[in-house]
Amino acid sequence: MRKLAVAISFFAIAAHGAEPRASAVQLFAHGRSLAAEGKCVEAIPFFLDTLKLEASIGALLNLAECHEKLHDDAHAYARYREAEALAREKSDDRERLAASRANAIAPRVPRIAVTAPSNVHVTLDGADARPGENVVTAGDHVIRATAEGRVAWERSVHATVGRAEPVVVPDLQPIAIEVPKTTAPSHHTQRTIGVAVTIGGAATLIAAGVFGGLAVAKKDEAVSFSTGPSQLAFDDAKAAAHALGDASTALFIAGGVLAAAGLVVWLTAPKSSITVGARALTIAF
Repeated sequence: MRKLAVAISFFAIAAHGAEPRASAVQLFAHGRSLAAEGKCVEAIPFFLDTLKLEASIGALLNLAECHEKLHDDAHAYARYREAEALAREKSDDRERLAASRANAIAPRVPRIAVTAPSNVHVTLDGADARPGENVVTAGDHVIRATAEGRVAWERSVHATVGRAEPVVVPDLQPIAIEVPKTTAPSHHTQRTIGVAVTIGGAATLIAAGVFGGLAVAKKDEAVSFSTGPSQLAFDDAKAAAHALGDASTALFIAGGVLAAAGLVVWLTAPKSSITVGARALTIAF
């Protein structure tokens, strides 16, 4: 029973897979029947439905022939070329037939032949362009090429009947990013800063001297209190002398650093101003 169930399942799957093929054959046969009766308008939808189910060289050739009989050269040419490409892919002898019929129509059809780098997206009048020939109406058309991180390229092309107008899309240029303009400090500016910092340092040193003098005075005052009756006054004067001395030392160090820094800035000032102009850095993606 298990083997029987497996066999039934296999045939069911095979039958299901064959359904689209059978439907395509039936649609194609019905389209052929209508085309043979000269009913090309009615036949075209059946050939199109056939192609939705299966890539068929015969359906493409018959579809192209119907378009040709209806004097729709543009669609006929495009379908013949599709049949030619499919036949070439399948090593089918009908490749020569499709090519000869396409070539016979070519003098009546305006085309634009597009060649572009593989990483570029190309549009023709806003719609995706196919590599190689694109059937168009006679007149002006716009080709546009874009790629991420690249400058878009655009060109207007005039298509004429019986000619495949060649369009070669070049390698797109990387987008340039402008670096903001920067200016180095001038000789005058840097020396002015150096003088200002040096003066600040000198002022700090003067303040350190003042605090040092106050510390000495408080120390002398503490000495006078050491022989007196007031221990509290002695302790206060001694603490104040230490605080003023510490402040004087800190200010002296800070003043010395500032004065030295100001002198260095003044001495290292450039002889003339240097301007770094704006330049473009090319970033390739």
